[in-house]
Amino acid sequence: MAVESKTGPGQTATSQHEPNARASSRDSWLLVALLMAVHAPLALNHGFYGDDWLLFEAKPGYQTMISFLLHGAGHPITYLYCAMANMSGHPSAVMNAVAFAGIAVGALSLRSFLARLQILTRFEILILVFLVWT
Repeated sequence: MAVESKTGPGQTATSQHEPNARASSRDSWLLVALLMAVHAPLALNHGFYGDDWLLFEAKPGYQTMISFLLHGAGHPITYLYCAMANMSGHPSAVMNAVAFAGIAVGALSLRSFLARLQILTRFEILILVFLVWT
């Protein structure tokens, strides 16, 4: 049962959702840690793959054929992604960092969306998000 309290400016009221916020934070950390562990072999990848086909080998000293990505493949987002990776001098490290960030942000966004629906339990949400992102 929520407790109503009158607060003045600069004061915060305690609510029934504070323990849930701590559990939600713990769930988020657990989910990201598990997904990073599952996707750890991605760090060994030194190529640029699209639908399980090796498109380019990305390593220092090997420039990706950017003109093919822009004109031949017709993917400006892929072009920008590879151009930024090539400018860094370590394209595979940049691509891996962006991939790991995408996995984490996507999983946390899906978890947040499912939690706001209030259809599934916390455990079911974690299992579903983990299965979707692995």
